[in-house]
Amino acid sequence: MASGGTSVNRKTFWQNAILLVMSFGIALLGGEYVVATFFPQNLGTWGMTRDGITSHVPNLSVHLNEFGQRITINSHGMRDREHSLAKPPGIFRILVLGDSFMEANQVALHESFPQLLEAGLGKQVEVINASVSGWGTDDEVTYLTRYGFQFEPDLILVAMTLHNDLQDNLEEEFHSFSDGQLREKPKQDISIGDFAVLQVKEFLASHSHLYQVLLHAKRFSWTQQAGDRLSSHVAALLMKESRPEVSQAWDMTKQLFRKMKVESERHGAKVIVFLIPLWVQVSDERLKAFLNEQHLSIEQIVLDQPQLHMKAIGQEVQTEIVDLLQEFQRVEKEHPRTLYLLNDGHWTAAGHRLAAGIVTERLTAFSISRSH
Repeated sequence: MASGGTSVNRKTFWQNAILLVMSFGIALLGGEYVVATFFPQNLGTWGMTRDGITSHVPNLSVHLNEFGQRITINSHGMRDREHSLAKPPGIFRILVLGDSFMEANQVALHESFPQLLEAGLGKQVEVINASVSGWGTDDEVTYLTRYGFQFEPDLILVAMTLHNDLQDNLEEEFHSFSDGQLREKPKQDISIGDFAVLQVKEFLASHSHLYQVLLHAKRFSWTQQAGDRLSSHVAALLMKESRPEVSQAWDMTKQLFRKMKVESERHGAKVIVFLIPLWVQVSDERLKAFLNEQHLSIEQIVLDQPQLHMKAIGQEVQTEIVDLLQEFQRVEKEHPRTLYLLNDGHWTAAGHRLAAGIVTERLTAFSISRSH
């Protein structure tokens, strides 16, 4: 009788376990339906390569409700149309490296800087946009040397976000920097098990609205702290008295660009950097609010100090620098609040058009004409 009772208990246990799993699954599906229907989230497009470079999930298409945009990722993990690895005959290829400004999820693809640049330069020029949100110069150099040169670019066009990029470089993800020396860290592939878990998370982030809600809740405090750190970093970049960590960031960034130039020339490509202005540099209204938040006066800062630093770096490493600041300031005065999204800080379609027009003119005058 005891063995019979044990058998019944086991059967009951497994029946209850199955019912519990089914109930949990139904609850998750119900939660997903409610969130997707009434509180739709921005689904993620980001992934990671096996060697640890942040990228996009290849062949993905998601809708971003916040901006009303359909974001499509090509087979190479780019927010771009498809491009062959081999360069077509007679084509001048430009590889764009940047962060969320060039990723441009806030606008339609045809309104983004890379697409406008290609249209402005003509049929013999092909622009490939490899940019990923969160990249700094460290990420860009690493991507270029591991993957970017396979596209046979003639020109590496770096879109430098003057505050994010420096802060990102200080994380020393792929290169360490000490005693004035830049050292590349050994390449390490993520273990198969960890990479499988990572891919499951990427799938959930790009397909589940409920997962995004949970993710935002988990990261809420971290996001606030990151925003505060970035604002403090911007203040440090503008202040007349430079802090040690800012000086180190500039020194490391100079070495990264020197490496990018050397590697590019070895592959027969040129490097040009254009500088994305900080919003506080463009808008008097934003600057006033920012100074109040950081308890600074206008006398304590040099507004164009980041641009001056990068121009000095450009001269030292012999890399052409294109500065957008003056034109952005002029247009902001003539048409206030048209270049940056007010609740986001990225460019509007008008901001992309203005930047693409400036860079197109400079490339036509300098880079493209010298290369044909």
